[in-house]
Amino acid sequence: MDQAVREFLVSVINSRVKLDLVLHFHRNRYTLDYAGGVAQKVGRREEEVRRALEELVEAGVVVRHTSKLHSDRPPIYAYTRDPRTQALVARLAEYCSSEGGRREVETIIDNAGGEERK
Repeated sequence: MDQAVREFLVSVINSRVKLDLVLHFHRNRYTLDYAGGVAQKVGRREEEVRRALEELVEAGVVVRHTSKLHSDRPPIYAYTRDPRTQALVARLAEYCSSEGGRREVETIIDNAGGEERK
């Protein structure tokens, strides 16, 4: 794993929930979905997904869309269009594609303090 991906993993991803979300959006680049829909797809609780999505929005990995006409509707989330961020996530996804790579990534997250946010 190159240093840029490792730094991205520790500083931005930093939890297994966010790892699941980032890999989901990487595999489904044109997905537009509510937090509840994303939670179902990744097998996580909606509240933890919503919190993680908002943190990923702040980091520029995910984009939040809100309705100007219907402010009572929840936001819809989508994958970033930033090519540099997509390239980092692509390298991370490639590394996670093997069982050993995924385990190593999870260990890095856990050792960086993300274990309480599984």
